[in-house]
Amino acid sequence: MSESIAVFAKAALPGRVKTRLTPVLSPEQAAAFHQACVEDIWRTALALVGEGARLYTDEPFEPWMDLAGPDCVRYQKGPDLGVRMLNCFEDLAQEGFRRMMIIGADSPQVPPAHYREGLDLLVSEKDAVLGMSSDGGFYAVGCRKPRRMMFRDVHWSTELAYSETRAAFELAGLSLKSGMYTHYDVDTPEDLERLRREPSLGPRLHAWFRANPRTS
Repeated sequence: MSESIAVFAKAALPGRVKTRLTPVLSPEQAAAFHQACVEDIWRTALALVGEGARLYTDEPFEPWMDLAGPDCVRYQKGPDLGVRMLNCFEDLAQEGFRRMMIIGADSPQVPPAHYREGLDLLVSEKDAVLGMSSDGGFYAVGCRKPRRMMFRDVHWSTELAYSETRAAFELAGLSLKSGMYTHYDVDTPEDLERLRREPSLGPRLHAWFRANPRTS
């Protein structure tokens, strides 16, 4: 196995996930939406890298065990997102992976080919990739050899996350490869309606939208 994709996913608990959607969704609907996103993204990761897929959760959550199996579920470790991602990359490197990517659950509309293109850009040990989100964050990050300083001084969950991570990569000696597409996160009711119109959603999201025809 030379490639890995780690899906970062919070436990799908009502009131804990997708809270910015609760003006139009109940906490239970928002949790079910998050779970559908994770399930579809997990299937994408599995299709792309097979046994190299990992699911990193923030806390024990039985549906993630059922989805990925106990051998593929890991726990996020660290006080902030940067430390958790660095620890993930270091874990994957210790498993022997040479191309590694972390993806979140906020952009379920990203085509598998766009992740594939990002992995293929990782050629040398200095290479890294970032898939930019339209809100200034990023939906994917990849590298071949993690560096201790690669996420230093980044203000997470802000519009500065992408630009500050780029700067941190440069200081850490990583070469950011261009080529990944920009996508959007599904954070607001407007984003949710935009997602509904996407032509190629996964089966779990299709089922969720059929069960929730009115969300505005």
